[in-house]
Amino acid sequence: MKDDKDTRKRLLALLDRDLFDPVLSKTREHFDRLDDKHRYDDARRKISREKSRYHDNCPTALDIKENFLRDLESRSSQRLNENLRALGLPNYWDARDEFLKLCNTYGV
Repeated sequence: MKDDKDTRKRLLALLDRDLFDPVLSKTREHFDRLDDKHRYDDARRKISREKSRYHDNCPTALDIKENFLRDLESRSSQRLNENLRALGLPNYWDARDEFLKLCNTYGV
C-alpha cells in the first residue's frame, strides 16, 4: 500500500466531494413537499454523523474502506440510501465505483 496518510486523505476527499458535502450543502428549502423536508432533515443528520465518523474514527485507509463497504449493505444505510435517492441526492451506491477504483489504485 502506498503512503497510508495520503491514501486516507484521498478517500476522505472523494467521499466528501461525492457524498457528504453535496448532501450537507443543501437546505430544507430546496424541497417543496413537507414529507421531503422531513426526510431531508433526517438524512442530513445521519450524513453529518457519518462524515464525522469517517473523519474522526477511521485512522487508516483500510478502516475507511471497511466502513464504506459495510455502509453499502447495512440495513440502516439502505434506508438512508433510499431516502437520499428519493430526494435526488447522492448516496453510497453513487460513490461506490469511483471509491473502489481509488482503493484499487492505491492498493487498499
